[in-house]
Amino acid sequence: MNRSNIYQIELYHPLTADLCSCDYYTSPQRLYGKDLVPYHKEIYAAVRDEAKIGHQVINLIDSCKDLDLVDKVIYAEPSVKKIKDELVGVTTILTKGQLEPTALNRLCEYLATEYADGWGSVMEQHNISTEDGCLTLHYWNNQNKCSFRVNEMQSQPKNKSTSRKKEVYER
Repeated sequence: MNRSNIYQIELYHPLTADLCSCDYYTSPQRLYGKDLVPYHKEIYAAVRDEAKIGHQVINLIDSCKDLDLVDKVIYAEPSVKKIKDELVGVTTILTKGQLEPTALNRLCEYLATEYADGWGSVMEQHNISTEDGCLTLHYWNNQNKCSFRVNEMQSQPKNKSTSRKKEVYER
């Protein structure tokens, strides 16, 4: 496959977490993206560890039943990133060619489900220890709605890349 036909897409979405004492005797405090910045190292390490099986990074697209997406998406890897003054979830996607808006929307819907009921649910089962207490990280919000901001970068010959912003997709 020609390298110029490989696209990298970064999907950004909001994160929330519950912070409580590790002994669970206090009510949890809900934290949002800006509140999570002081804990970004601990959260990044926990997500990185949960996104691996042994030494292999998981590919969220492996459990996708949409054969059209499976054919177009090479991999989808969860992580977190500090952008300006907010910690956000980021899913790095590699695709074979550019995704049409309908395929990108289906991919966002699939990932929203994966973060609510699949990988994200597993992530919630692992508390993240901080000096302030334990965090339970949520890749979805309490309205069960995930929105994704898309930053698409096309690989081109000689390792040059162009970047362009796309619209927000919501599930």
